[in-house]
Amino acid sequence: MRKKIEDELINRILAYVNEHYREKLTLKSLSRSLGYAEGHISRVFHKYIKEGFPAYVNGLRLDYVQKQLKIGDKNVTELIFEAGFNSLQTYYRCKKELSQ
Repeated sequence: MRKKIEDELINRILAYVNEHYREKLTLKSLSRSLGYAEGHISRVFHKYIKEGFPAYVNGLRLDYVQKQLKIGDKNVTELIFEAGFNSLQTYYRCKKELSQ
């Protein structure tokens, strides 16, 4: 029974994150939106995704920037902020960490 509840929760988490990753999204805002304690969301997320929440969200943002660059109608700086990064420094740090 507990596994089924966790399965449903991780599906809700991923659906929400995939819809809102370009916004200011934190574990705290996610937990408020879904009505669960922040610690519980974090534990379930780690259990299923095997990655920290910020790293996962930043990975989605990096993917967004890369896909949009291929379309080619906006410059990289515009796309970085459009993707939800709050600074160029954060984008380049995440990009470097992902490439290691």
